[in-house]
Amino acid sequence: MFANLSKKVIYSISLGVLLGGLLLTFQWQKYAEQNSRNELEGQVNKYASKAYLSLQQALVRESERLDSLAAAFKLTDSMSYQEFLRFAKVVSVSTEHVKALQWIKIISASERQALQNNMLAQGFNRFHIHSTNQEKPIQEGQLAVIKYIYPLPSDQAELGFDIYSDEAAKEAAYIADITQSPISMAPGLQGNETSQQVTIFHPIYGKEGLLRGFAVLVMDMQRLIDYVINKNLLEKSLQWLIRDNYSKNILYGSAIEDHTADDDWLKTYEFYLPFSGRSWSLTLTSDLTQLPEFNNPQFQTRSFNWLIGTVISLILSLLSYFVLMLRYRSLQTEKTIRDNEKQYQALVKQSSEGFLLLNRDGYILDVNAETCKMLGYKKQQLIKKHLSDIDTENDFFQAKKLCFGIMPKDKLLFETTFQKKRGTRITVEISASRITMSGKEVIGAFVRDLTERLTYRALSLDNKQLQEALQQHTQELREQKNTFEALFEKSADGIFIFSGKSLMDCNQSALDMFCYDDKLKFFATNPYKLMPKNQPDGENSIRKALRMLEICLLDGRYRFEWLCRKATGEEFWCDVVVTQIAYFGTPVIHLAMRDITIRKHLESQMDNARAEAVYANQVKTEFVAKMSHEIRTPLHGILNYSRMGEERIDSVSTEKLARYFNHIKVSAERLLVLFNDLLDTAKLDHGSMSYDFKYQNLQPVIENCVAEQEDAIEQKQIKLELNRLDYMAYFDQHRVEQVVSNLLSNAIRYSPQGGSLVIQAESAENDHITLSVRDNGCGVDKKEMETIFDSFVHNRSQSLNQSGSGLGLAICREIIKAHNGKIWVENWRLNNQVQGAVFKFTLPLSMSRKLSIGA
Repeated sequence: MFANLSKKVIYSISLGVLLGGLLLTFQWQKYAEQNSRNELEGQVNKYASKAYLSLQQALVRESERLDSLAAAFKLTDSMSYQEFLRFAKVVSVSTEHVKALQWIKIISASERQALQNNMLAQGFNRFHIHSTNQEKPIQEGQLAVIKYIYPLPSDQAELGFDIYSDEAAKEAAYIADITQSPISMAPGLQGNETSQQVTIFHPIYGKEGLLRGFAVLVMDMQRLIDYVINKNLLEKSLQWLIRDNYSKNILYGSAIEDHTADDDWLKTYEFYLPFSGRSWSLTLTSDLTQLPEFNNPQFQTRSFNWLIGTVISLILSLLSYFVLMLRYRSLQTEKTIRDNEKQYQALVKQSSEGFLLLNRDGYILDVNAETCKMLGYKKQQLIKKHLSDIDTENDFFQAKKLCFGIMPKDKLLFETTFQKKRGTRITVEISASRITMSGKEVIGAFVRDLTERLTYRALSLDNKQLQEALQQHTQELREQKNTFEALFEKSADGIFIFSGKSLMDCNQSALDMFCYDDKLKFFATNPYKLMPKNQPDGENSIRKALRMLEICLLDGRYRFEWLCRKATGEEFWCDVVVTQIAYFGTPVIHLAMRDITIRKHLESQMDNARAEAVYANQVKTEFVAKMSHEIRTPLHGILNYSRMGEERIDSVSTEKLARYFNHIKVSAERLLVLFNDLLDTAKLDHGSMSYDFKYQNLQPVIENCVAEQEDAIEQKQIKLELNRLDYMAYFDQHRVEQVVSNLLSNAIRYSPQGGSLVIQAESAENDHITLSVRDNGCGVDKKEMETIFDSFVHNRSQSLNQSGSGLGLAICREIIKAHNGKIWVENWRLNNQVQGAVFKFTLPLSMSRKLSIGA
């Protein structure tokens, strides 16, 4: 029946229905809006009252907290720092808004040094009494010194501060003393703090009514208000403003956001807050449109009644329109619906991904709404966070490395795990690229929640692909591990990583070098145990180590030698190279140590050998000079007496000629002895000395030697005693005669006129006999006993101005060694007095394999 309707009529009917519906909707909306506003105002009244009561109760609790601390000081005249800590911890438990609890002690200027000494004795090494003006000396009279603080700040700068030097603090303390009640100091900022601080002084009196000091509570107003809001679940949309009525300072003020609503939707409440002798005013402002109830369905329904009426009116008007033009517009409507569906799907797909804008260090610059929805954070909470704060798989350095490693026109696609605000974790896929924005290079990263896709992938992926991916990942990890071990753990040098003065890590070679099998035990070891107290140059080890570290920090690298100590106590030398490097973005000290104990030992041996060579060369020089003198003396004797005999042969008597020939013979024999010593020494040096070992009696050898020296014995009237010489042994008769003759000659030389000599043999063991020659001289100094058998040495002969080559005892030692025996010297004593020297040597009783080879 609507077939003949024109579009103009259809439009007119539809428009009339729409206008009538809008008129009814306007009246309905006006009524509903007034009711909604009245309900919201009633709700905000409750919120403001609750906020006021909650803050008032919180301030009362803080006063009670300070009273509790004051009661502790009233119970005792003297409280130690440990007792103060125990009370302070109990009083301030679970109160993050309490910035500090303090004990301020009242002292006179004369008690200042005593207080400082007391605090130093308690371990406060940096404690000193000071004022606001460090250049102005502290005035005489009473001082109010901060003695204890909890919690103790790291720099301890507030300890020892005289609050009487601060006029505001002094005024508050004075009022507290006059009123004998807690008084709050005018609020203000302290140090680098951005939040207002409120300091309350509670006077403490002694038994005689004298002021002992003040128990002090320092509150952070920002933390206090946050604590009150969170603990009492107060409305977050309330804007707080707390003002001190005396100083007009604002203790706390939350920034009032710009509101789109007009002033009719803003409600303001003012309350009076007396606290600790001061008057505060609390102003609470609320935007009704920001209340949670404003978004409730019932209020939304009332707030948007006009929309419902408009929709109904539009539906009625359109219903008539569509009924009449349904068939005419069917194709257009279907096309429009399809287009709208495509746009909607595109919009939904785009909004399902989050977006992060990062700088190249990994800090978040901007996010979209989907990211906030995905992680449960507000936009302002995410901005300026670091990517590692929400990424659980990459720490700060790894996240920074990822962002910094993205090259222009490159695209980085990887999966990781994000942590939501409530602690739950989701797996996401990040597609990041490097872009330029406002002239700066930033990282744009699209974030996609892979929770559902990973679930689907886990069910659909082929097991073979999973195994291949796992093997590839395992191989990569293994290669990384092998590389790390090759560079660090497998190094033959001991490697240490230090951060400042703290040891971060070391390799196994370092543990082996110091004989430790447990890294944790090594880390816990006191550094004093790893090195001697002083280095060989005399400098303290710890002081020198710090000096080496300073050089490294200045030059970047330094090398030196260091004396270390193992866990066993053994000391060893190390070649140390310290280098300043970056370790995962953090500057650290890389210390490499190499054991050079063997090298140092070889260097020491070379130095000793060099010194010995110099000494030997000096001794040889002295020997040559002495030998030239020793040889010239008998040669001059031979030449002089030969010339005298030749010149006086016709005039001199036969007796004098015989004496000349005798002097010539003695000089020649003396010269022969010198030459024989030189020849024997040369043979011994070249190993060409020959021996004829036989099993024979020792007594004839001794008797022959005594017979040769009989004239010298008679000249000095020496008493000779031979004891138990009838022994059989294996020896070379000629060489042993040479040894005995040398020892006997020396004994005669060093014995005084009319002295005594003793030669005796004894069998102390089954394999050898011992022959000794004892004189009655001055003995041998202990320092000379080890060198007396060395070549070119004249020990006792120098002191007695005796002649000789200095080779006799050295030849004797080599001959006795060839007999597989030993030779040594001792001093014999009587009544603890040295009576002379005893030279002893041993000869074998049987033919050994070594003797047969030597023969």
